Amino acid sequence: MVSTQELRSRIAEYLRFNNQELSSLAIAIFVTTFVFAFDDRRPTFSWGPWIGNFIAVLLVVGFTIFAKYIIQKASALADGYTAEFKVWWIGIAIALILGFITSGKVALVLIGGVATTFIPRHRLGEFRYGFSYEENGQVSIMGVVANILLAILFALLWQFTQFHIFALALNLNIIMGVLSLLPFPQLDGLQIFWGSRTWYYIIVVTMLLFGVLLLSKSTIGLVLAIILAILGGVWKFMTTSHK
Repeated sequence: MVSTQELRSRIAEYLRFNNQELSSLAIAIFVTTFVFAFDDRRPTFSWGPWIGNFIAVLLVVGFTIFAKYIIQKASALADGYTAEFKVWWIGIAIALILGFITSGKVALVLIGGVATTFIPRHRLGEFRYGFSYEENGQVSIMGVVANILLAILFALLWQFTQFHIFALALNLNIIMGVLSLLPFPQLDGLQIFWGSRTWYYIIVVTMLLFGVLLLSKSTIGLVLAIILAILGGVWKFMTTSHK
């Protein structure tokens, strides 16, 4: 891991979304919002409440997706890479069609993943002029970690408020994290698999474990999830070497 000062410098210089990313993310956010907001759980349809629910879901989905990819971009910069969001149009179409024909009962998030490119002047050492599949996989893992952390955040908010929108946001992040681990070329799962098969299986089990704990919507499940997240953060800090 680079120094905090160096990471801040890289973030200031490189952390941004290009126009293609922004347009792709806008479509991904809109489709995901439509899928998750389609069924507003009201016995009868009414435009006013449905639009209000759509806007609330839009804010949650937009926050989740941008937060996830900002974390991945920052993680990539820490290792001397840039990360760019690559949309998976087929996945978006599948989610939209299934969401529509099931009236929102089946909500999927298959929007794509990130592609990394190393920055030559920041790649001093062994991989200065090469590409590290392991580090590429670590960037993809951070996307799953982001979903776990966001799920914990929304689980906390749900525990304190019992607002349905936070329960939906929790479900969104668990679904997004689990599906991103599918070993398809357009998703982060395959990047993790190529980087390290061991880490792939570890992160799959970890994501499922957090999913079970948080989706229980119980206090003990949330507490255990927070403890595990803290332990994971401590382990990451203790085992990360400065470059």
